[in-house]
Amino acid sequence: MLVKDIVDNIISHNEIVAIHVERHEEISYHECLWRGMAWQIPEEFGNMTFSKIFGVIPETIDQADTINIEVK
Repeated sequence: MLVKDIVDNIISHNEIVAIHVERHEEISYHECLWRGMAWQIPEEFGNMTFSKIFGVIPETIDQADTINIEVK
C-alpha cells in the first residue's frame, strides 16, 4: 500500500503528517523526510510504500498532533 492510499482511506487530508524512514547505523532511528498537511504530500513521498503508523514523543508541543508514517 502506498502513503497516498493511507491518506485517502485511513486518515484525513486535514491532518498533519510526517514521513519517516528507519535508519540502521550504530543505533536505529527514524529520519523525517517531510512534514506538513496530508493534502500537501509531494508525489515522491505519496508514492512510497507504507510500512506503519507510529507514535513518538514530540520535541516541541507544536508537533504533538503529528501522525508519523514510516515508509520502506
